[in-house]
Formats: sequence, C-alpha cells, structure tokens
Amino acid sequence: MPMTLTGPLKSSLGKLPLEGASLLVEAHSDDPADAERFCDLLREAVGRKGTLVVPTFTISRTLSDASPEPVPFQLDLAADRQLGSVPEVFRHRPDVLRTAHPTNSFAACGAQSQDLLSTNRDNNPLGPIKKLNLSNALCLRIGHPLHRSAALSLAEELGTPQVTFRSTANRINIAGFEERVVVHHSAFCTEGYRALEDELKAAVDDESLANSGPLQVAPLRIVVHAARAAIRSSPERILCGREGCPTCDRRRALLAGGEGRNGVATAEE
Repeated sequence: MPMTLTGPLKSSLGKLPLEGASLLVEAHSDDPADAERFCDLLREAVGRKGTLVVPTFTISRTLSDASPEPVPFQLDLAADRQLGSVPEVFRHRPDVLRTAHPTNSFAACGAQSQDLLSTNRDNNPLGPIKKLNLSNALCLRIGHPLHRSAALSLAEELGTPQVTFRSTANRINIAGFEERVVVHHSAFCTEGYRALEDELKAAVDDESLANSGPLQVAPLRIVVHAARAAIRSSPERILCGREGCPTCDRRRALLAGGEGRNGVATAEE
C-alpha cells in the first residue's frame, strides 16, 4: 500500500514519544516528493538527539547468488527497487551517512548514526539492527508489511544459528578499484516469512505505540523476539515453495543436519 503523508499522519507522529528516539525506518512510497516530506517529518519528530536508520540494501543486484549478472556496489548505487523511494530520498539528504557494505548497506542520520553504522562490517551485515535491538529502539513501518522487515532476518540468525550463509559480492573500493568481497549475509529469500505475518502481528500489536492505519510503531526488540520465537519453534515454516531456491535449499540441508565447509553454506555448494 503506497504511503501517503496527510494531516492525520503528521498528527499521529506528533502524539508519539519519538523525541530523542532511535528508529529503524521501513517505509514504502512510490512518490519521491511524498518520501521527502516523510523524511522531514521524521527528522523533526526525533529531534537533534534522535537517530534514523534506513536499510538501503542492494542485495538483489550485488550478491552473486541473487543475480546472474551482479553489479559492483558503490556508495551511489540505488537501493533495491522493491524498497520504494524512501531509502533513495533519505540517502541523498545532506546530513545522512551510508555504509559501504556490498549487499546490506544502511543509511543513517542523527546523534547515534556513526556509532550504529560502524557495526555494518562485511561479516556483520545486520550490525546496525543488532545494536538497535540491544537498546530501546523502535521499528517504524508505513506501507511495509511486517514479514518484509529486515528485523526478521536478524530473528532468523538468532533463532537458527546453524543456518548461516556466505557468498561473494564486488565493490568499488575507496581507491576506485573493483574488489571481490566475501560476505556473511542474511538470507536472500524472505518469502517464507509471510507464514509468520499473522502470528507476529498479534504479538507485536499488543506492544505497539501505534498500530492503526498505515503507521505502525513498535519496540524493535518485541518484533525480533516474537519472530525469533516463531522461527525457533518451527524453522521449516520459513522455507518458500519455489523449486530450486538456493537460499531455502541451503536452509533445508542445514536444518536436516548437512553442512558446508566449516558448517557454513557457501555459494559454491
């Protein structure tokens, strides 16, 4: 559902205790002007002491497993199209920093932005979400279904630690040369998370600060905890039905007790 920035939405944001908060923002809009106004509203809502963090993932085009012709990551590479225009608008704002992770980059602005982004290393693609999860951060979603939240990838990592993934991507380094990077990444296929939507919504709604209309705001730790419990209780639920899905084939093999080298599923296996 496209996000709309109307008077009622601005009023809703104003009623929430967001000043000084750290927010993981996952919002979808097909209208760049709408997205720009949305970013302005959020920056105003959290104030000078607050922090906004937005996933600007490029995994569908830069991960060797995900694309037949992967492109090298560079800081000006557009975020994946399915994320909508909000990440694109946000990352171009003058006060925003973006990480150089080749598949799972993040953009952030505000008081804690450098501290959070410093955790986004090649072997720690979800580092900013992990750090937010250890604080009192909030997950704010608009036009973005819960099963597509990046928080669920962290929940899977915590809930099924035996299922890890390693692959490669290319990146244009600071000297301007293309380099190959081994990345420890979150699962590329997240279609299976759809099976968790109703269960997670019921758990998260009880703790939400806002859960009516397009605006959904909840403690990030509640989202991660509920998803982790659901995945740990029945990890087979997140296997998608697509034949030949490389991510789910690896999940299935590792859940059955198979292993790649060093217990890690790799792109070559």
